[in-house]
Amino acid sequence: MTRGMEYLSEGTKDIAYISLRRALSGALFGDTQPPLIYDESFARVDETRLARVLRMLNSSGDEGAQSILLTCRRVEAELAENNGGANVIRL
Repeated sequence: MTRGMEYLSEGTKDIAYISLRRALSGALFGDTQPPLIYDESFARVDETRLARVLRMLNSSGDEGAQSILLTCRRVEAELAENNGGANVIRL
């Protein structure tokens, strides 16, 4: 059964969009991908899903992809440090 986007939560829509961006970047740039910048992209995502997404972004670094996450929320910084050892810069 196919359902419309209105059946998805806002956080799920955000993750779907991020997945599309990553796939498009891979298709356009191949092995020499530019850094992807996420500015408050995870504000509507629950902590469980956020931890999974941050692990995925961290593991994509092994493939040469770089992700820059800008946020004002502490939870993202803490999860990034604890789930993959991201380099966190606090201002």
